[in-house]
Amino acid sequence: PTTTLAFEEKVLFGAEVERMRRGIGIQPTDVANPNDAEVLESIEAMQPFFILTLGGALYSRRLIASARGIALNQHDGWCPDYRGSYTVDWTLFHRDYRKLGSTVHVLTSGMDAGAIVRRSETCLTEDDNRHRTFLRTVALGTDLMCEAVENTMATGYIDLHDQPDYQGQTFLRHETTDDVIRGVESDV
Repeated sequence: PTTTLAFEEKVLFGAEVERMRRGIGIQPTDVANPNDAEVLESIEAMQPFFILTLGGALYSRRLIASARGIALNQHDGWCPDYRGSYTVDWTLFHRDYRKLGSTVHVLTSGMDAGAIVRRSETCLTEDDNRHRTFLRTVALGTDLMCEAVENTMATGYIDLHDQPDYQGQTFLRHETTDDVIRGVESDV
């Protein structure tokens, strides 16, 4: 039977999330559109050194430029080979397990196109399913993002590795059909 993402998230990270909730110092703010003028003005007023994102929207140049230091994105895919949406599913669909992983890259206005800062492969276990694999990939990316920030703060610089323009594919949300999802779920 198919399990939900929320259930798998609770199984893998429930205890840690509860521990973190007890120590939270600020409340997150839901933002419908990060490129909205009001949101941009708010971010610019903060003058952040880092802007850190976890996938999502295409971000405007204005938002990216508001970082005094660097803007980074955590992508749940192996750049440059798997850019765009549902890249964990597409990697599994293509049975390209050596490129199942997460990439932290410089945030640009292009889709997962910025220079690579960190990249690593996702470790799979025999009890993984489609949802757990996605969550493990995001958790890996979070660790990679934390490493990148810690290293930048400690050393004052960041290693960047250009992505070749001629390599890889960008997957769009609408391309991930029910047939693709069923194929991944039956394989896993």
